[in-house]
Amino acid sequence: ETENSLVSYFSRANWSWRERYVLTASLRRDGSSRFGANSRYGNFAALSGAWTVSDEAWAGALSRLMTLKLRASRGTTGNQQIADFGSRTLATAQPYSGVAGLAPSQLGNPNLRWERTTETDVGADIGLLDGRVNVVVDWYNRATADLLVNRPVAATSGYTTVADNVGSHRNRGVALA
Repeated sequence: ETENSLVSYFSRANWSWRERYVLTASLRRDGSSRFGANSRYGNFAALSGAWTVSDEAWAGALSRLMTLKLRASRGTTGNQQIADFGSRTLATAQPYSGVAGLAPSQLGNPNLRWERTTETDVGADIGLLDGRVNVVVDWYNRATADLLVNRPVAATSGYTTVADNVGSHRNRGVALA
């Protein structure tokens, strides 16, 4: 049986003025025993804001027809979903001709680091007919870097894979609800 540990520190600040302008900022620091000493900790920040346009004095004609709130956010999260001890080279008990012995079981990577996903979102909340019809429109861009994968290595090394940060992925589009 193996175990892992995760320690997190989190801070968040909110600011609102007349419920018309809203800003939120957060900072998170995570540490995972699954990574080596070189990259055990990761910092992840986020910032978001919203503006209720229909509450502006100059938008009186607009507010009689609809409510409109514009939103934007950007933030980063981390992923540590790898095997325990992924950064360490391990051996396992392996008898040979009836004699106790050791055999390599996992190739370590001391430079293994957090997988990071950064998402940017811009959207609008629209209310029509006194709130009886609501439409939410969002454009999003989600980019993941340093993907945590088991990368193949030459079997002649005694191993078949090593945990590594390889590749990236992007997902973007428009969501309408």
